[in-house]
Amino acid sequence: MRSLLRHRAYIEALTDEDPETYARRFLTDGANAHSARFGGNPAVVFELFSR
Repeated sequence: MRSLLRHRAYIEALTDEDPETYARRFLTDGANAHSARFGGNPAVVFELFSR
């Protein structure tokens, strides 16, 4: 949250929504998007690219 909120001016240009509300929703939606693959638990997924 704190990292995203350091970009407050950018967030304010993206939306009229309160920046903290926007950042929290952005992170929560992202974590919930893949929860079905992890037994319903919020998760952050990464893709590993080999050389």
